Amino acid sequence: MDKSMLWLMSWHEFFRGIFYIMEDRFMKTDAIAIANYFVDKSLQDKTAPHPLTLLRLVKYVYIAYGFAMAILDRVIIDKRFDVVEAWKYGPVIPSVYHSFKYNGNSPIRAKSSIAKDEEENGTLHFVIPEVKDEDIKIILDFVWKRYRGVSTPDMINLLHKENTPWAYCYRVGKNVEIPDEMTKVYYSAIVNSKPKQ
Repeated sequence: MDKSMLWLMSWHEFFRGIFYIMEDRFMKTDAIAIANYFVDKSLQDKTAPHPLTLLRLVKYVYIAYGFAMAILDRVIIDKRFDVVEAWKYGPVIPSVYHSFKYNGNSPIRAKSSIAKDEEENGTLHFVIPEVKDEDIKIILDFVWKRYRGVSTPDMINLLHKENTPWAYCYRVGKNVEIPDEMTKVYYSAIVNSKPKQ
């Protein structure tokens, strides 16, 4: 077999591998799918006391990720694409921030889509990531119900308190990754705490 044939086979295997990675991404829940779920909740919940802004959305996604680790004992974001970082205004998953930042401080009214594939002529095909896992939906509904009445400044304060994962990791001017284990321990303590009498 000549070298040009080997090169062609190598590229074929490479692109086939990328296709499988991308196909797998659309089958998994990721942070954008979770964010889109909260956008749907905000559009359906006409009596919600606070509009769903970007700042509020990133809080919902982080809190849901924390409760899911504590309750379901698994990470519900796709760690190949999503990471949690300590930013100035709290924990942020950058993919969520960048997908919705065009809204600025305005209420978010539309879900985010991501490119799935491209035709030879350069036309891109997009999909809207959705949460399919019913267990994850239960967690997301719980988070929506629990925090829908909490103001955005109060949500920021909750996530900035002493001994929170953000407080341990935040460094001025840097976006430091918050380890999954730290968030899991924090939310497990919340889940296992006894209600005040």
